[in-house]
Amino acid sequence: MRLDTFETLIAQIVENEETVNMLYPKIDITNVTDGYAKAITILLKSYYGEQGEDWISWFLYERDPERGLLAHDKDGNEICKTIEELWQICEECKLTKEDYIVPTPMTDEERIKLVEDLFKK
Repeated sequence: MRLDTFETLIAQIVENEETVNMLYPKIDITNVTDGYAKAITILLKSYYGEQGEDWISWFLYERDPERGLLAHDKDGNEICKTIEELWQICEECKLTKEDYIVPTPMTDEERIKLVEDLFKK
């Protein structure tokens, strides 16, 4: 993916998250937006693999320079500080990762068996 496309994609995700968060105190639309978020996650995993999507999710939702939640290389140097650096990491993941396969969801029967097995123990 080209850097400018990646930057636009990340900016759009951030903008949508900000809108959902702005509305949340009055209107909870997460049940409406969750399906889109899952679809975006599937697309990112299919393009960048699990590891690349993990980096994107970390950058968007967990990275917090004010609280010291940063990524570092093995020598202790901060990495993934900018969207361009995130893009570079994700591009490396894409080159080394096999195609992502969407996991098959559990059936109702499998869920029931899992719950029953949990209560047996």
